Amino acid sequence: MRTSRFTRFTARVAAVAAAAFMLLPQSATAADSTTAASRAVAPMSLTQSIDLLPVGVEDRTGYERTKFKHWVDADKDGCSTRAEVLISESRVKPTIEPG
Repeated sequence: MRTSRFTRFTARVAAVAAAAFMLLPQSATAADSTTAASRAVAPMSLTQSIDLLPVGVEDRTGYERTKFKHWVDADKDGCSTRAEVLISESRVKPTIEPG
């Protein structure tokens, strides 16, 4: 019996889908997912959250201050990138004067 291209294509798609499905992890039990869900939404203070962050040693390998010679004034308004950030993040509205 002769098969059409569509039938062969459909069979290949089904085989790929079956193989992909076999690679998926097995589902957890209902109790496991309930426990995980309760952990995920449990209230936590900011201090507790910060304490859970991993702490690493600072690594400045490859950093050279001389590679950053100056701040750029991309919009040519007289304020460097540093000044633009300081202005935008200021808690008190700054007074901006010429120079």
